[in-house]
Amino acid sequence: MGEHLADQLLLPMALAGGGTFSCSTVPQHALTNAEVIARFLPVHITFEQQERNSICTVAAA
Repeated sequence: MGEHLADQLLLPMALAGGGTFSCSTVPQHALTNAEVIARFLPVHITFEQQERNSICTVAAA
């Protein structure tokens, strides 16, 4: 998945209660979006760098 879609998936996944997806890169906008979402919803969002991509995990806190 491209970097521009990564930040757009965070909110729907947080509202749904969680999920995981992979993306080619993690742009700064996605990191900022994750911080804002975590301030308003009881979720924990992490980005884990893998060999070829990054894995984003959204989990209920």
